[in-house]
Amino acid sequence: MSGIRLRHGNYPHQKRKKNDEYQQLVKSITISHGSNTPNFEINIFKGNNFTKSGSTFYRTSESTFYKTIDEKTLQVVSEKVQPEKLTISHMKNVPPTVFSNIFDNINLFTTFTNLDLSFNGNRLETVKIEKAYRLKVLKLNNNDLQELPEWIFNLASFTDLLSDSCKKFTQLIILLLYDNNIKQIPKLIGNSTNLTELDLSNNQLETLPNSFKKLTQLRKLYLHGNHFEQIPKPIGNLTNLKLLSFFNNKVRVFPLFICGLIKLNTLNLENNYLQQIPDNIVKLTNLTELNISKNALQTLPHRIGNLTNLTYLNIEENKLKTLPYSITKIEKIAVIHKSRQNLSLSNHTT
Repeated sequence: MSGIRLRHGNYPHQKRKKNDEYQQLVKSITISHGSNTPNFEINIFKGNNFTKSGSTFYRTSESTFYKTIDEKTLQVVSEKVQPEKLTISHMKNVPPTVFSNIFDNINLFTTFTNLDLSFNGNRLETVKIEKAYRLKVLKLNNNDLQELPEWIFNLASFTDLLSDSCKKFTQLIILLLYDNNIKQIPKLIGNSTNLTELDLSNNQLETLPNSFKKLTQLRKLYLHGNHFEQIPKPIGNLTNLKLLSFFNNKVRVFPLFICGLIKLNTLNLENNYLQQIPDNIVKLTNLTELNISKNALQTLPHRIGNLTNLTYLNIEENKLKTLPYSITKIEKIAVIHKSRQNLSLSNHTT
């Protein structure tokens, strides 16, 4: 099979790519509670930093331990530095009064655009943040949340005073909610119209609200590891999507509206119950990575070779016996197939 590399291997991009990158003059504050000590720790990071393999290293840092945290403590910290990134994490075992006090005084920090509230448990359902006017990135992963606090979708960056309704607009562009126990997404998600990345993976979702179709600026959508039995129809409106991650669900039918997401570069449908891929998938001419492994496929679309930008195709653990002859037209493709039985080319040449 000329032009095809048939090899064993694993899907290379199930998680976000971790590239080394350098940033300048990033200021960050981390407030955390130790698991092996009753003390609180506040880290202040200033100056140039660099990110390597997903870990951030700062040129200068200052770490202080406290027996408790009150308004006066936070006032002193805020006078030292106004951060671009604010992290409040690992607060599961903190006394309720201290936990509330931290969030009641979060408005002392007025410049952060990145807020990380991961690893705090479902206690986040009891707090409310209203004045994060500059917020662009919000992390709420690993919190045992069963539902989303409504304040997330009412974060106002500015208000259109010329409008009779005084509609609120948000600058939030990245929202990470993975590894929770969320069962339902509220209709208010439709307010977050500037989102470009949304991660709802590894929750308990079965459906999405119709208002989800308003998130037309989304570029990356992670919904893997949920309980979807079908790909929700509102996703068909997200025509700017470049990455759709839907592996580890219970989907049986590949809906035709997915073939209308012509900007897709990466589509991962691994470990579902798909029995057929529609011929219209050839409309996704920008696809470079397609993972349809661990399904129940017996054939592939005979014109799949029209996806000439494909460099990666994972078809392992299906019921395939042949590959379409057209696949030989894809010069740089690597086909991943783990099987004792070799695949042959079909005689279909059209």
